Amino acid sequence: LLIANIVNHSDTIGGNGVSADWPGFARRTVESQLGEGAMFVPIIGTAGNINHFDVASDLNQTCYAEAERIGTGIGATILNALDSLKPCCEMPLESRFTEVYVPGHEVSDEEYNEALATVEKYKDEPDVSASDDLTSEDLARKLPKVLKHFAKQVLILRDEPKNTTFPLPAIFVNGVAILGVPGEPFVEIGLEIRKEIFADKPQTLCSIMNNGSGSGYIPNLWNYRRGGYENTPRSNPFSIHTVSVLKNV
Repeated sequence: LLIANIVNHSDTIGGNGVSADWPGFARRTVESQLGEGAMFVPIIGTAGNINHFDVASDLNQTCYAEAERIGTGIGATILNALDSLKPCCEMPLESRFTEVYVPGHEVSDEEYNEALATVEKYKDEPDVSASDDLTSEDLARKLPKVLKHFAKQVLILRDEPKNTTFPLPAIFVNGVAILGVPGEPFVEIGLEIRKEIFADKPQTLCSIMNNGSGSGYIPNLWNYRRGGYENTPRSNPFSIHTVSVLKNV
């Protein structure tokens, strides 16, 4: 069994279909060079604000070809590093589990009133359908029906807060810690977990969206209310204090 912690959104192909995306190409690339019966498991790390897009490129970066390029490249990098790996999986194996309660996203009066005005302004625009593949680019372009959709999410979260209980599992093997973290935390949160909270573990692997912990971004505290796709109530239904709650577990 080979495990690798890779920090990047696995949403290269786009759309609403089911796909292994670039992790599937990475797995096939690595397993093709391992012994019979070997298994490669890519663990996606805290990639809330990390993706593959090169904003200076005009190439199509949302397609199978891009997923293959990224996946095979990651696979080749892992294969090149195999000779430098050191064994670490001697027993004992230890597991821990806890749960934390996190309130819903706080919506200020100013945000609520702005959302009401936006919904009224674009009331004649069609609603976003379940088949629409919304992206941060759609919000940045300020498409009317997208602005209306995001504004509606603000109203819903103010009227019906989505309180959440996060499961937090952890597996420890000698100096390695594998942590199940909720949602899609920003990369800086993963770095803080490694450097400050689990500084005694030489290797700490974070696995996001664990145990059906709910979809939604978890930004750093200083990112809140600065704008952007990941900070909107539609994309981030969790309290502004989520990071502090997780750090104090």
